[in-house]
Amino acid sequence: MDEIQELEQKIAELERTLAAAHTDVDDATAEVEREKLLIEQTQASIAQLEAGIEAKRQLIAELDEQLAGLHARIEEVRAREAAEAAALAAAAQAEAEAQAASEVVEVAESAAVVEEAAPAEEPAPQPAETRICPVCGSVIEPYFKFCPGCAHPVEELFAPEPVEVHKRCPQCGKIWDDDMNFCADCGVPLIVG
Repeated sequence: MDEIQELEQKIAELERTLAAAHTDVDDATAEVEREKLLIEQTQASIAQLEAGIEAKRQLIAELDEQLAGLHARIEEVRAREAAEAAALAAAAQAEAEAQAASEVVEVAESAAVVEEAAPAEEPAPQPAETRICPVCGSVIEPYFKFCPGCAHPVEELFAPEPVEVHKRCPQCGKIWDDDMNFCADCGVPLIVG
């Protein structure tokens, strides 16, 4: 009988150990399930973050493309404005040359009128370097400092006319004097033209 009791006690101990082992296994299984759930949630969060990152990368690519387009448009506008400024400068130069040519014609016509009014003497041939005074029509030798007919200084009589330079605002298009560097209306740097 003692042997049976002893065996029963061992069985009871084994059953307690087995029950404790089952409890440990159940606890470990529950912990594993919790960890799996946490891993799944973390993976889902990572997937969402990766999707967000990808969306932002696409947005950055689109913004970069738009920015490149804007830079290209700025360069086109600058090139067009430079071409317009060059055309305006060329037109101003052509106008100044036409004005100078017109004045030369007027001077020549004035000289012709003065010559016609003078007695019909044959003028002596003049050296190529002599000039005609645009005020009185007198012959001015190259070494004269004053006109012999009207006493105007020769430098003033034949000084080149200053070319008037204006600056234009590339933003609002207003024309400003040469001494201005920035538009007084919108503050943009001025360009010549």
